[in-house]
Amino acid sequence: MCLVLDMDAKSKRPRKSKGLETCNWTTAMDGVLIDAYLHQLTMGNKNGNSMTSSAMDNILEELQNHFPDKPISKEKIKDHMKNIKAKWTPCYDLFSEWFEWIRMGFYDKYVGC
Repeated sequence: MCLVLDMDAKSKRPRKSKGLETCNWTTAMDGVLIDAYLHQLTMGNKNGNSMTSSAMDNILEELQNHFPDKPISKEKIKDHMKNIKAKWTPCYDLFSEWFEWIRMGFYDKYVGC
C-alpha cells in the first residue's frame, strides 16, 4: 500500500494513495453487497454475530461476478459493511422514535397538520 508523503492540512496522518487497489463503492455495489449478505443469512451461514468464512467467500464471489473491474477483497467488504452499519444505526434510531410518536398519537397532536 502506497502512502502519500505530504499530509492534508487538517489531518495529522498521511493519506493513502488512490491507486489501483482503491475501491470506490457505488449504490449499485451497496445493493449487491446487502443482497449477498441477506442471501447468506437466509442460508444459515452466520455464526453468532459474524458470517462464516464460506459465506464471506460467497459474498466476495458474488461481488466479483457483478463488478469484475473493481478491486474487491474480503477486508474491503468487512470495512464497507462497518461503514454501512455506522450510517444505518442513527437513521434506524431516528425512524424508530418517529414511528413510536405516530403510534402513540403524539405526532398528530403536536406536530402533524
